[in-house]
Amino acid sequence: MRDGYKKIDAVERIFRMHGNAVIAITKSEQYNFEIIDALANTWYCGSSIEELYLSIIKFYDFTKRAIRKNTIKSDLKQVEIDSVNVGVFLDINRNLSNYIQNSCGERFFGNVSTRCQKLFPSLRSNYILVSPRNIDKKSIQPTDMVQCYKNDSTIYYIGDRKPSVDTPVQLEIYDNCPNVNYIIHGHAFIDNAPTTDEYYLCGDFREFYEVYGFIKNNKFGFLNLKNHGFIIYSDTLDNLRYI
Repeated sequence: MRDGYKKIDAVERIFRMHGNAVIAITKSEQYNFEIIDALANTWYCGSSIEELYLSIIKFYDFTKRAIRKNTIKSDLKQVEIDSVNVGVFLDINRNLSNYIQNSCGERFFGNVSTRCQKLFPSLRSNYILVSPRNIDKKSIQPTDMVQCYKNDSTIYYIGDRKPSVDTPVQLEIYDNCPNVNYIIHGHAFIDNAPTTDEYYLCGDFREFYEVYGFIKNNKFGFLNLKNHGFIIYSDTLDNLRYI
């Protein structure tokens, strides 16, 4: 960590390298090591090589316990979407992103998703629009959104862009919460919001069960994910804007 480097600089390097964590090394009278994961959580900070080693093993075991579901490219063609409402939705996300950057001074990671609400009712409940991976969420346009659907337990995406790694979790939310039509997820935290009990990495399907317990009876609201970030969910754009 050269002079002027901050923790967020180390986190951004993780994303550039498509990694899971980084060891930030600082030298003063002796070397100091800090293991930081992609969500800016510190797993160890100190000068002991033995403790550093044990913490690496602990983090490795933690990542191996994650339950993930793959998304598979579909041969189907894209369906028509309601680009006007999706545009309004993305404007709300853009305003939120700007606010988070101005107040926290960190990059706005995460994703957005919504149901395809312009379709016939039989399709409307199956097709979800999800932000793609590796894109600046502030500049995203309706045409950038990836169309996803589930057939039995298999999740498919249409087009050449892969959807967010959180897609399986959010599809499960839409399946089980018929009132929820919009979700915004970011890697910051909301003051005085309820918080889940367990920490899960992005895309870990186990996170759904914790989230569902908080939102299953609500039409709109917000929730902190322990050591992960927040989600804001809503039935309408007006309620989303209000939140």
